[in-house]
Amino acid sequence: MSFFWRREKGNIDRRESLNGVPILNDAVELRPDGAGKMMLRVTFPPQATWMDRFRPRVDTRRYELDDFGGFVVKQMNGTRTVLEIINRFQKEFGMSRRESELGVVAFIKMLMKRRLLSVVINKSVTAEDAARHHGNA
Repeated sequence: MSFFWRREKGNIDRRESLNGVPILNDAVELRPDGAGKMMLRVTFPPQATWMDRFRPRVDTRRYELDDFGGFVVKQMNGTRTVLEIINRFQKEFGMSRRESELGVVAFIKMLMKRRLLSVVINKSVTAEDAARHHGNA
């Protein structure tokens, strides 16, 4: 028996990840700043660890988004999938499919690492649904 448990990460494929729905976490506020840029503000509550003695009581962080990031975050409405956001991004900014997908996915991953959003994966998406979203049906 081991003293350390490893949480198994469920591997998901590309299709499942693109059909996931990104959702901003409850602690995140989205608002425009005075210059017309979008700002994300998040307040993390203190955790009950011995290190809390050395941290501020409340950890508040602000992120200024450029036009691309602001567009992506505005598209997150709780029902729109990553693939739909990529399609809208490509249409809005006139970039290639590859550039749009790489940029949006990298941005979403960065927000996930900073604990600003989560992606809900729906495993019941069929191959026909994926083909229809890709425009192959």
